[in-house]
Amino acid sequence: MTNLKREILSMVEKDLKEIEIALTDNLNPYLDLVSDVAGHILFAGGKRLRPLLMVLSARICGYKGGYDKIFSTIFEYLHAATLLHDDLVDGARIRRGKPVANSIWGNPTAVLVGDFLLARGLSIAAATGKPRIIKIIAEITENMSQGEIHQLMRKGSLDLTEEEYLEVIANAGFKKIQIKKDKEVKLPDELLLKYLSENEFKHFKDSRIGIYSITVFAEK
Repeated sequence: MTNLKREILSMVEKDLKEIEIALTDNLNPYLDLVSDVAGHILFAGGKRLRPLLMVLSARICGYKGGYDKIFSTIFEYLHAATLLHDDLVDGARIRRGKPVANSIWGNPTAVLVGDFLLARGLSIAAATGKPRIIKIIAEITENMSQGEIHQLMRKGSLDLTEEEYLEVIANAGFKKIQIKKDKEVKLPDELLLKYLSENEFKHFKDSRIGIYSITVFAEK
């Protein structure tokens, strides 16, 4: 492990533990089968990059409330749902060193649990009672679904242009939404540039999850 990675992990160790608790507490299915299948993909050793970006974005925006960990589960649930669906579509056999869920519980169960995770993410967004947050999460889900379909349509196409390729992965990986807000949110550029190259810094500033997370908490 590099010194930088060790330093970063030490700074967010408490956050990661709280994210794990939130992922378990907010799953909330009433069928054990749903818990088993969702847990198979959710707790198989993912990096938690998406919920962690959400939590750190909240901190950057000066958010002091208690919903950052709860909101962070939305992105991990959406991500896990896409993995369940992708493994079936792609005919995968292994995910994170373990047999894919559909090879254990069957295709229908894997698809339906993926649907549950998508719905659970939307339910958490709806519980905020804030239409803008609900709209953002709904748009993420819609764009992501269309991106996956676009990707499937163009699978194996040798005439795929760079422009279309970038459009496909932008949609499938959470399309960027143009944001209008009353106040400007200033990221600590000097801190980020301490660790990132200029090119890496640009990609971070344009990152989809970062954009969504900052939108949510900039309005708090």
